Amino acid sequence: METGKQVRLTAAEITSLWASYMNDSAISCKLKYFLSKVEDEEIKPLIKHGLELAQGNVKTLAEIFNKEKYPIP
Repeated sequence: METGKQVRLTAAEITSLWASYMNDSAISCKLKYFLSKVEDEEIKPLIKHGLELAQGNVKTLAEIFNKEKYPIP
């Protein structure tokens, strides 16, 4: 068995990553809007946390796409 050889992602894996990227990008936009309008101080930290998670996912997915030399959606 060869060592050090990188296996490319399959079409199904790319599709799943693409869908996740699009979903987290859209959620980030929605949560930014919600954060600008929220009045309840108990909900605000939850929205901030959700936004941080979504933005972290987008960053991670972009790194995967770059590593695979695949265009970012």
